[in-house]
Amino acid sequence: MRNHAVLIVLLVAVLGAASIQAKELIISPSKVEAIVSPTEARDSRVLVYFELPRELYGKKVEIDKASLVFEAQVTDAEYGLVHIFPVTRAWQTEASVAWSSPWEKAGGDFTQLIAGKCVTLKAANGEKEILSDVTFIVMDWVSGRLDNNGLILVPSQEDLVDSAATYGFEKGSIKLIIECTE
Repeated sequence: MRNHAVLIVLLVAVLGAASIQAKELIISPSKVEAIVSPTEARDSRVLVYFELPRELYGKKVEIDKASLVFEAQVTDAEYGLVHIFPVTRAWQTEASVAWSSPWEKAGGDFTQLIAGKCVTLKAANGEKEILSDVTFIVMDWVSGRLDNNGLILVPSQEDLVDSAATYGFEKGSIKLIIECTE
């Protein structure tokens, strides 16, 4: 009986090593821009574009998890909420990006139908690293269901109306971490 258990463990180890290879890709953004509302300076949004590695587009690669990691802070409020949405209009090759340009809608063109996990910032902790699950967005980019025009980080519009919250983002800290298997 003991010999069978050892044989099964060896067989699983050999088959697992031969067929599945896990990877973690850490991707820095190709472009990061901040846009600020001309009427409400606290409504500052961050656009971020990641050029995904070609290897992700192979049919043999499965995306297990994708996380957007960044440093942020909220002041003048106990808590603040940040939403992460995919951008629906190309902007990454524009020489200049502003609140109303190149967008059809001021503040950026994005969809709320597919979103990353929104994150809560707590003022008492100050600036800290935040992690948001954007797996489904990245899967849609890779499958071609959604054009990769990057992401936009949007402060809660409710927070801006109901409090004096001010958000700050460390643009140099942003990265995309993708866990995948082949």
